[in-house]
Amino acid sequence: MNGLCSPFNRSPYEAVRSGLPHVAPRPLTPDAEAVQGLLRAATDRDASLSRQALIEQTRWPWPRVEKALSLLEAHALLALRPVGASVLFRYAPAPTAKSQKVA
Repeated sequence: MNGLCSPFNRSPYEAVRSGLPHVAPRPLTPDAEAVQGLLRAATDRDASLSRQALIEQTRWPWPRVEKALSLLEAHALLALRPVGASVLFRYAPAPTAKSQKVA
């Protein structure tokens, strides 16, 4: 077994999967921007949003919310927070050139 694939080399958070469909990164849609705004506001309050909370706040059916979340995940703008058997969603800002250290 390759050392890189060993389950002992990963943190519990790395093992968390969103369960969202994988999509290719493309420009954010208005739906993705709306969900990003909700996640950013929640993250600013040090909160996370559940699937149900996103459905209630957007008043959209789950497939529409799921598409928006998938696109955010494709851009690495989605952080996952495991809570028991559930996964909560948070905003994860993409690193900028200024925030990266130059060696």
